[in-house]
Amino acid sequence: MAGIEQLGYDALRQRLQWGSRPNKYLLKMTTPPGISMNNDELLAFCKGASIPSREMGVAEVWIQGRKIPVPGDAKFAGTWDLTFYNDKNHNLRKQFEQWIEFMDSYSEHRREFSGTSYWADKMTISQLDAQNQLVENATWEFYHVFPSGISAVDFGADSNDQISEFTVTLTYGNFKRIL
Repeated sequence: MAGIEQLGYDALRQRLQWGSRPNKYLLKMTTPPGISMNNDELLAFCKGASIPSREMGVAEVWIQGRKIPVPGDAKFAGTWDLTFYNDKNHNLRKQFEQWIEFMDSYSEHRREFSGTSYWADKMTISQLDAQNQLVENATWEFYHVFPSGISAVDFGADSNDQISEFTVTLTYGNFKRIL
C-alpha cells in the first residue's frame, strides 16, 4: 500500500511522466469491400474521438425487505461518435454516405453487401505517447463497426474562420483493450 509520501508533488510528477494527452490519438479502420476509406484521411481529418463507456448491469436480489446487488451482464454503449473536418470536396463524408447507401439504397430498394459484409472488421483507436507520437500507449479494438448516422453539415453567412465539420455515429458490437 502506498504511503503518504506517494501523494507529494515529486512522486506524482514521477508517476505521471508526460501524462496522457487527449489530443494525441490515432484512428484506423479496416473497411468492408467496396468502401475505399483512406486511413490517412481518417487520421488527418478526425477532430474528435473518445472511448465509449462500458457498464456492468446489476441484478437485484431481495430478501426480507433488503436488496442485494449482484453483478449482471456487461453492457456496451453500442454507438460511438467521431467528429471530422471536411476537405473542400467533402470526400471523407462521401465515403461514409456511400457506405450507408451500400447498406440500404433508399430509392432503389437494394443492398450492395451480402450477408454480414457491411461492417468494418475492426477499427482501432490508440492513445499516443505525449513525448513520442510514434508510440501507442493504449489501444482499443472495435468489432463489427458500421455507420448508423451522419450529422448535418451547417452552412451560415456568420460562420467565418471555421472549417466545416460533421459527426459520424458508428454502431459496434463490442470493443476491448488490446494494449
